[in-house]
Amino acid sequence: MSNRSYPIVIVEIAEDEGGGYVVYAPDLPGCMADGDTRAEAASAIEDAIDEWICEAQESGQIVPEPGVAAARMTKLHSSMASILKKQDELLDAKEALVNAVRKKSEELEEALAEAQQRAPDEGDAGWFHLASISKKDRNQLPH
Repeated sequence: MSNRSYPIVIVEIAEDEGGGYVVYAPDLPGCMADGDTRAEAASAIEDAIDEWICEAQESGQIVPEPGVAAARMTKLHSSMASILKKQDELLDAKEALVNAVRKKSEELEEALAEAQQRAPDEGDAGWFHLASISKKDRNQLPH
């Protein structure tokens, strides 16, 4: 039996799938066992771990230290948290940009509405209409 203490995961199998328990050692890829009870499964994985380590050593493979899977997952979770934080920052920036564009659009619409209200009617004599000036008079306007 190995003197190392590898973490294990025990999962109950649904009765309609045969029942019992399956157990695996996350640090040792493919190392798994099963049993009718949790205790049987836990006992079976100890033998499976020993066999896995023996096979790895005989074939010249590196035997991972206990807990490497947890360390790998912690690193992965940290990376994911960093990515999610950056995504959140980008979404906040996008929202701020959309709000700024919306505000500017509303300001322009208000300015246009005010300009349209101030604009004289077609028949207002106070406004200068180029269309009503003859071609000869238009040529005499300062350019």
